[in-house]
Amino acid sequence: MVRLVCGFSTTDAQVDQLLAAVEGADPEHPPFRVEPRLWARTCELAEELTDALVEDDVPNEEAATEVAAELYELLRPFI
Repeated sequence: MVRLVCGFSTTDAQVDQLLAAVEGADPEHPPFRVEPRLWARTCELAEELTDALVEDDVPNEEAATEVAAELYELLRPFI
């Protein structure tokens, strides 16, 4: 299924990939050379993003946009 989220088409497969990544990420065990506080905040925001996308029948676009922007700003220095 393709749905429109924040003006972008998003497939169920993409959302499933995000959910799997969030589920597999352990905030207590950051990847090698990633600061623990940065990793914990990244995991927290990723979980908030998935909640905004899948918690209700209709994605909460406003919340998803806000969290995605915060996640982008957090990780921008690393991309």
